[in-house]
Amino acid sequence: MMIQINELGEFDLSQAPLASEWKGPRAHIGPAETVTPLVRILGNKSKLSVITMMAGVSFWAARRLEHFTDVSHLDELIEASFAWHFNFRYLDPDAEPDNYPPANPPELSALMQIDTLFRSQMENMLDWTNPNAPIFPAFHLTMLVQHILPDHGRALFQTWLEKYLARIEQTSLVQHKTDKEIDAIPRGPEMRDYCAMIRGKPLPPSFLDLSLELDGRDLEAEAFANLKGLDHTKNRFLRSPSDMLAMGFKGDPYGVPS
Repeated sequence: MMIQINELGEFDLSQAPLASEWKGPRAHIGPAETVTPLVRILGNKSKLSVITMMAGVSFWAARRLEHFTDVSHLDELIEASFAWHFNFRYLDPDAEPDNYPPANPPELSALMQIDTLFRSQMENMLDWTNPNAPIFPAFHLTMLVQHILPDHGRALFQTWLEKYLARIEQTSLVQHKTDKEIDAIPRGPEMRDYCAMIRGKPLPPSFLDLSLELDGRDLEAEAFANLKGLDHTKNRFLRSPSDMLAMGFKGDPYGVPS
């Protein structure tokens, strides 16, 4: 998994204990159904740019929590999410561990809540025809990760997040319809076309490296190169080519996008 976040190299996440105040997995995710500034910013962005943000935020969480517990499944989920950009069949959302977040210990509670928030958004859009964007889950995930970061890391995380939001303002604007307008779209080709438009183009893990300029880059080609380099035998969330073909995938899994 080739994710580079320069801000993460500027401090040691292992030097501070985990949040001293932990009230359970859903106590630190921010207000529900409230249009916060972050929710408003994400309201006209492509689904894949929001999912990529969730991958980046989860990467911060993995680097924070790896000092306290095993985060290998979260790293694998992050990696698999970039294959999911191309086709929902790549991702097996039922791979273990798939447990309801426990109340304690804090490190496991936080890890499994992060896993749930991130994984469920890809699971909810498995057939590519769900018109809903993962805006509120992205907000809740961000609030939770801010809570578990040490004081000296939150400002750097916020700086990274603001830069990422500025990047997708340049690259990932889409026109989401209202719920009433969505209800009026006939189910079938028109709905699939609308969902494809708001989903946006696949993005590579390198999109999260904000030190890299976008000028002259073919992001979809980078995303495809990343897809071809994945090894499904080393990632519990990636389906085998034979399983994907059995599910109706047309083409060469991990070779030709479909």
